[in-house]
Amino acid sequence: MQVIRGLGWAVQQADSQQQPQLSQRIQVPAQQTAILPTITVVPVRAGTAYLTRSATVERTARHQTYVLQAKGMLGRGRVSRQAGQHLAKTLAQVWRLPMEGKRKEILWRLGVDGVAGAGGHGIQFSGRCPCGFQPSGTTSHQHRAHAFWDCPVAQAVRSQLSDGLGGLTPQREHVWLLQPPSAACQRVVWQVVALAALNAMEYGRSRLWSQHIQSLNSGDQYASVLLGIVSRAASNFFWSEIQDFVSHQLPCSALSLWQHVGSNHPFIQTRVSVHGCLSLAMNCPVSRSS
Repeated sequence: MQVIRGLGWAVQQADSQQQPQLSQRIQVPAQQTAILPTITVVPVRAGTAYLTRSATVERTARHQTYVLQAKGMLGRGRVSRQAGQHLAKTLAQVWRLPMEGKRKEILWRLGVDGVAGAGGHGIQFSGRCPCGFQPSGTTSHQHRAHAFWDCPVAQAVRSQLSDGLGGLTPQREHVWLLQPPSAACQRVVWQVVALAALNAMEYGRSRLWSQHIQSLNSGDQYASVLLGIVSRAASNFFWSEIQDFVSHQLPCSALSLWQHVGSNHPFIQTRVSVHGCLSLAMNCPVSRSS
């Protein structure tokens, strides 16, 4: 009660059978107001943004470099605001895809140059790639471009994309930025396909180096044979990723995104059961399924 009076509140006297009640507020003396603490309520989102602002700036810069390299403009241009917003929008869309997070992770890591062994975090294998590639410098961008586009193992995965598109050759920006290479390819399908391609390239890269190191330790030298084995394994991994995705039932929240895909869409097609239920199936090229 003394605390309440000290803050400037008047308290009526109450008998033993009645609880004390606060009366109307009176003006707090200036000398008491000065010692009262000032409390500012900060929203969680604003507080988080403030604490992580330096990381946000660095991530944005890395995304800009990623977009430039995807478009083949690294060192020769600047990223437009629209392109940067498109990547942010794509990341948000991918986050909502009905698939395991580990299959989406490759895009997040690749976008900030965070794939260890492919230049990420400044970590890359010393010496030549088992395919014979020798980087001309220490820049991580060369290792990223090689592992996820130029290496023969990555090219084997790219050939699967071309086969699935009926001979159309997708460009690096189509895969790295998950942009459909043609109007005939639905965005939601291509996002799944491009993620499968990136994961297959990463699988092939890791397996190539692992088996290469094992061969060196055992004294075997079979680089050309090894490239063929790993290239086929990466290609199979690509299609297995798509097969795994379509084998799961779509959640109700995702049905609206897939209902316009159609029954003859490249890579993934839709089917409607006699009960009207929508399901997905892999649309594999005839040359591969035969």
